[in-house]
Amino acid sequence: AAACLQHASAGSAQVRRSACYGLAVCAQRGGAGFAPLVPAALQAMHGAVTAEGAREGDNNEATDNAVDAVGRMCRYQPGSGLDLASVLPTWVSWLPLKHDEECAAEAHGYLAGLLEAGSPHILPCLPDALRVVASVRGGAPLEPGQSTGDAALKDRLGRALGGVPPD
Repeated sequence: AAACLQHASAGSAQVRRSACYGLAVCAQRGGAGFAPLVPAALQAMHGAVTAEGAREGDNNEATDNAVDAVGRMCRYQPGSGLDLASVLPTWVSWLPLKHDEECAAEAHGYLAGLLEAGSPHILPCLPDALRVVASVRGGAPLEPGQSTGDAALKDRLGRALGGVPPD
Protein backbone atom coordinates (compact mmCIF):
# COMPACT_ATOMS: atom_id res chain seq x y z
CA ALA A 1 0.00 0.00 0.00
CA ALA A 2 2.86 2.38 0.77
CA ALA A 3 4.26 1.97 -2.75
CA CYS A 4 0.81 2.63 -4.21
CA LEU A 5 0.53 5.83 -2.18
CA GLN A 6 3.94 6.91 -3.39
CA HIS A 7 3.10 6.34 -7.05
CA ALA A 8 -0.48 7.67 -7.05
CA SER A 9 0.85 11.00 -8.28
CA ALA A 10 3.40 9.61 -10.75
CA GLY A 11 3.92 11.39 -14.04
CA SER A 12 3.04 8.28 -16.00
CA ALA A 13 -0.70 7.65 -16.38
CA GLN A 14 -0.10 3.88 -16.46
CA VAL A 15 1.81 3.98 -13.18
CA ARG A 16 -0.89 6.18 -11.59
CA ARG A 17 -3.58 3.81 -12.83
CA SER A 18 -1.82 0.81 -11.32
CA ALA A 19 -1.18 2.63 -8.04
CA CYS A 20 -4.80 3.75 -7.75
CA TYR A 21 -6.02 0.25 -8.59
CA GLY A 22 -3.69 -1.13 -5.94
CA LEU A 23 -5.17 1.21 -3.34
CA ALA A 24 -8.68 0.15 -4.37
CA VAL A 25 -7.73 -3.49 -3.81
CA CYS A 26 -6.08 -2.63 -0.49
CA ALA A 27 -9.24 -0.82 0.62
CA GLN A 28 -11.38 -3.81 -0.34
CA ARG A 29 -9.17 -6.63 0.88
CA GLY A 30 -6.86 -5.02 3.44
CA GLY A 31 -9.30 -4.98 6.32
CA ALA A 32 -8.28 -3.20 9.50
CA GLY A 33 -4.65 -3.27 8.42
CA PHE A 34 -5.39 -0.71 5.71
CA ALA A 35 -7.48 1.57 7.96
CA PRO A 36 -4.56 3.71 9.20
CA LEU A 37 -3.64 4.51 5.59
CA VAL A 38 -7.12 5.66 4.57
CA PRO A 39 -6.57 9.39 5.28
CA ALA A 40 -3.38 9.49 3.20
CA ALA A 41 -4.99 7.38 0.48
CA LEU A 42 -8.01 9.69 0.31
CA GLN A 43 -5.72 12.69 0.01
CA ALA A 44 -3.69 11.00 -2.73
CA MET A 45 -6.83 10.00 -4.66
CA HIS A 46 -8.25 13.51 -4.37
CA GLY A 47 -5.03 14.86 -5.82
CA ALA A 48 -5.13 12.33 -8.66
CA VAL A 49 -8.74 13.16 -9.57
CA THR A 50 -8.44 16.93 -9.36
CA ALA A 51 -5.02 17.32 -11.00
CA GLU A 52 -4.87 19.42 -14.13
CA GLY A 53 -5.55 17.21 -17.14
CA ALA A 54 -6.85 14.30 -15.03
CA ARG A 55 -9.86 13.88 -17.33
CA GLU A 56 -7.95 14.09 -20.58
CA GLY A 57 -6.37 11.54 -22.90
CA ASP A 58 -4.29 8.82 -21.29
CA ASN A 59 -5.16 10.11 -17.81
CA ASN A 60 -8.83 9.08 -18.00
CA GLU A 61 -8.37 5.46 -16.90
CA ALA A 62 -6.06 6.46 -14.06
CA THR A 63 -8.67 8.94 -12.88
CA ASP A 64 -11.44 6.33 -13.05
CA ASN A 65 -9.26 4.05 -10.89
CA ALA A 66 -8.72 6.86 -8.37
CA VAL A 67 -12.47 7.55 -8.14
CA ASP A 68 -13.14 3.83 -7.75
CA ALA A 69 -10.54 3.63 -4.98
CA VAL A 70 -12.34 6.37 -3.03
CA GLY A 71 -15.62 4.49 -3.43
CA ARG A 72 -14.03 1.27 -2.19
CA MET A 73 -12.61 3.07 0.83
CA CYS A 74 -16.09 4.34 1.64
CA ARG A 75 -17.59 0.89 1.11
CA TYR A 76 -15.02 -1.39 2.72
CA GLN A 77 -13.29 0.78 5.32
CA PRO A 78 -16.13 2.05 7.51
CA GLY A 79 -14.10 1.48 10.68
CA SER A 80 -11.24 3.67 9.49
CA GLY A 81 -12.76 6.88 10.80
CA LEU A 82 -13.65 7.94 7.27
CA ASP A 83 -16.42 10.55 7.36
CA LEU A 84 -18.93 9.35 4.76
CA ALA A 85 -21.00 12.52 5.13
CA SER A 86 -18.12 14.60 3.81
CA VAL A 87 -16.50 12.13 1.37
CA LEU A 88 -19.56 10.72 -0.45
CA PRO A 89 -20.78 14.02 -1.96
CA THR A 90 -17.37 14.62 -3.52
CA TRP A 91 -17.13 11.01 -4.71
CA VAL A 92 -20.60 11.12 -6.30
CA SER A 93 -19.73 14.41 -8.04
CA TRP A 94 -16.87 12.57 -9.80
CA LEU A 95 -19.24 9.96 -11.28
CA PRO A 96 -20.13 8.47 -13.71
CA LEU A 97 -16.99 6.61 -14.65
CA LYS A 98 -16.58 6.31 -18.39
CA HIS A 99 -13.22 4.83 -19.27
CA ASP A 100 -12.57 1.74 -17.16
CA GLU A 101 -15.47 -0.71 -17.23
CA GLU A 102 -14.36 -2.67 -14.14
CA CYS A 103 -14.10 0.50 -12.09
CA ALA A 104 -17.41 1.76 -13.46
CA ALA A 105 -19.21 -1.46 -12.51
CA GLU A 106 -17.77 -1.36 -8.97
CA ALA A 107 -18.46 2.34 -8.39
CA HIS A 108 -21.90 2.45 -9.97
CA GLY A 109 -22.82 -0.76 -8.14
CA TYR A 110 -21.83 0.82 -4.83
CA LEU A 111 -23.94 3.87 -5.68
CA ALA A 112 -26.87 1.59 -6.48
CA GLY A 113 -26.44 -0.14 -3.12
CA LEU A 114 -26.46 3.19 -1.28
CA LEU A 115 -29.64 4.22 -3.09
CA GLU A 116 -31.30 0.82 -2.58
CA ALA A 117 -30.57 0.98 1.13
CA GLY A 118 -31.81 4.57 1.39
CA SER A 119 -28.49 5.48 3.00
CA PRO A 120 -28.75 8.77 4.88
CA HIS A 121 -25.26 9.58 3.63
CA ILE A 122 -26.42 9.68 0.00
CA LEU A 123 -29.35 12.03 0.58
CA PRO A 124 -27.31 15.28 0.63
CA CYS A 125 -25.93 14.43 -2.81
CA LEU A 126 -29.13 12.95 -4.23
CA PRO A 127 -29.33 15.33 -7.23
CA ASP A 128 -25.83 14.30 -8.32
CA ALA A 129 -26.61 10.63 -7.65
CA LEU A 130 -29.73 10.86 -9.82
CA ARG A 131 -27.70 12.54 -12.58
CA VAL A 132 -25.33 9.57 -12.50
CA VAL A 133 -28.20 7.07 -12.61
CA ALA A 134 -29.73 8.89 -15.57
CA SER A 135 -26.41 8.92 -17.38
CA VAL A 136 -25.68 5.25 -16.77
CA ARG A 137 -29.23 4.10 -17.54
CA GLY A 138 -29.62 6.43 -20.51
CA GLY A 139 -28.70 3.79 -23.04
CA ALA A 140 -26.46 5.99 -25.13
CA PRO A 141 -22.72 5.42 -24.89
CA LEU A 142 -21.10 7.80 -22.44
CA GLU A 143 -18.37 8.52 -24.98
CA PRO A 144 -17.81 7.44 -28.59
CA GLY A 145 -16.69 3.83 -28.85
CA GLN A 146 -17.60 2.90 -25.29
CA SER A 147 -19.93 0.33 -23.87
CA THR A 148 -23.28 1.51 -22.58
CA GLY A 149 -22.71 -0.60 -19.49
CA ASP A 150 -23.98 -3.83 -18.08
CA ALA A 151 -27.73 -4.31 -18.45
CA ALA A 152 -28.01 -5.84 -14.97
CA LEU A 153 -26.32 -2.79 -13.46
CA LYS A 154 -28.66 -0.49 -15.35
CA ASP A 155 -31.63 -2.44 -14.01
CA ARG A 156 -30.21 -2.33 -10.49
CA LEU A 157 -29.74 1.43 -10.68
CA GLY A 158 -33.32 1.76 -11.88
CA ARG A 159 -34.58 -0.38 -8.99
CA ALA A 160 -32.40 1.63 -6.61
CA LEU A 161 -34.55 4.64 -7.29
CA GLY A 162 -37.29 2.79 -5.44
CA GLY A 163 -35.12 3.02 -2.31
CA VAL A 164 -34.99 6.80 -2.49
CA PRO A 165 -37.29 8.45 0.03
CA PRO A 166 -40.01 10.59 -1.64
CA ASP A 167 -39.11 13.67 0.42
